[in-house]
Amino acid sequence: MSRRMLVVDDKASMRDLLTTAFSEIGFIVAQASNGIDAIALVREQPFDILITDLKMPGEDGFAVLRAARNVCPDMKAIMITGYGTMENAVEAMRLGARDFIAKPFKISELQRKVDLILREDDQETVKAAKTWLHPSVQHMVGTSAHTRQLLKMI
Repeated sequence: MSRRMLVVDDKASMRDLLTTAFSEIGFIVAQASNGIDAIALVREQPFDILITDLKMPGEDGFAVLRAARNVCPDMKAIMITGYGTMENAVEAMRLGARDFIAKPFKISELQRKVDLILREDDQETVKAAKTWLHPSVQHMVGTSAHTRQLLKMI
């Protein structure tokens, strides 16, 4: 099952590095070079996880997080930044980011964190499905983001 990821950073080298690293482990990765394009993408298509830079021209990472949470409250997000202050970390978490990572970072560490976040999400979904879904929908087939969103709505 391929997971969908959106990588948002104004630096092409960072976008390309993350796209390559996550594509190699099976993710389908889309890119945006600024917050405005990222917001348009999250409104057009579902993503399992968002990795966004904080400081970008136009809309910043906080605006991207807000938009992503409005469109899909269950989308997981990680903020990466070269401006790692306590205030920024608190604001990112308040807006729904699952982690706040200062640049520079190790790609392997980011991959580990993404894996952990998505595995926790899968376990919560399975547990919730076993405990509250009506019997008529417990046998639905599908693992796409749209199907998971539909199951959560049900």
